[in-house]
Amino acid sequence: MKSKLLIIDDNEMMRSFLKHILANNFDAEVVSSGEEALEVLHDKARTPELILADFDLDGMNGLELLIYLKSSAVYKQVPVVILSGKGNSNNRINCLKAGASDFITKPFNPVELQVKIQGILETNRTKQPA
Repeated sequence: MKSKLLIIDDNEMMRSFLKHILANNFDAEVVSSGEEALEVLHDKARTPELILADFDLDGMNGLELLIYLKSSAVYKQVPVVILSGKGNSNNRINCLKAGASDFITKPFNPVELQVKIQGILETNRTKQPA
């Protein structure tokens, strides 16, 4: 069974690209905003095993979403990977301090992204109580 991912990006082309490159290995649901992501997350049947969020979202940005998720008893164990078109080290540091599993700068190597996601999922599974 494929791992469930939630992809959050306000750029339609990037959402389509991410869904396409991850489709062989993951069951990816895509939304365009942090607010839409929260709607998905409130439906327990749609809870992802990993969230892939753009930093520069309209409305609630990736860091704000990350802080919200990591403060939630329900979602704090869900790994979050932040993507950004800007390699700003302050953004990277702030996201990692807030609990991001990784911070990846666009453009990225699609195979590397898949390998990183798989590694994070495997690590997270070993941390879960049996």
